[in-house]
Amino acid sequence: MSIIKISSILMLFILVACASVPPVTPAPRDPPKKEEIERLEAEDPTWKLLQIVNPIYPRKPFYDGIEGWVVLEYDVYEDGVPRNIKVKDSSPKDLFDSAATKALEQFLYEPIKKGGESEVKPFIGLNRLFHFKIQRKP
Repeated sequence: MSIIKISSILMLFILVACASVPPVTPAPRDPPKKEEIERLEAEDPTWKLLQIVNPIYPRKPFYDGIEGWVVLEYDVYEDGVPRNIKVKDSSPKDLFDSAATKALEQFLYEPIKKGGESEVKPFIGLNRLFHFKIQRKP
């Protein structure tokens, strides 16, 4: 086979692959507004968020063009690591829950001790909203 034929076939495959990118499908339901979510992290000035980890977009929903969101509820104790993580709500159901949970497990908080306080109060019943949106180049 000549180089021109191979190049032509390769270009055809590239064009077909580019043309087959699925359209983005937004989440079936809109995420709740921040003011609708109870106990956001910003409401407690005694804890400082040191480390944020963005969730990894699951491969299948990404390639299928599916977007969504997850609201997680959790607690933070003296060690600063989120515990008792539960999915409070998500859309589409169950699709992004695992990715959001894995990201939140890697967050790290630091208690802000005022004056001579020796005891740190746990940060209980917090909520965090994770968005899964696909950014496509025009």
